[in-house]
Amino acid sequence: MRTLTCLIILCGCIYSYETSAGYIRVVNEKPNDLTIQIIPEPALTEKATLSKDIKGKVQATQKNYNDFYIAPEHIKDKTHYAVAGATNFFLGDKCRNLSVLKHYEISFQDDPVGTTCIAEEIPETMFQ
Repeated sequence: MRTLTCLIILCGCIYSYETSAGYIRVVNEKPNDLTIQIIPEPALTEKATLSKDIKGKVQATQKNYNDFYIAPEHIKDKTHYAVAGATNFFLGDKCRNLSVLKHYEISFQDDPVGTTCIAEEIPETMFQ
């Protein structure tokens, strides 16, 4: 977990507070390009706050990924979020109830009925 110290100047006074944020690595293991969306929880009622395209893999052993830093201010000051993946305009699976206090590797893989999302908690050292 990365802790940031923020300073706010309000009415001539300086206030300091700490906020926590996590990292995620989103891996596209599918041959098709993938559009991911970061959605504050509850994902059924909230709209995506971030959207990013990740290229599909060209070779069987290749993994295309993007790293993201997720803090509460990125997801409407919430502490939990979902990551959804879509290919060819078809919404795929979601990994839900992810915490900004933890770090994850999130993989999108092909399965017989479409796309599967798998989230695994990982140490922060993977991002350094």
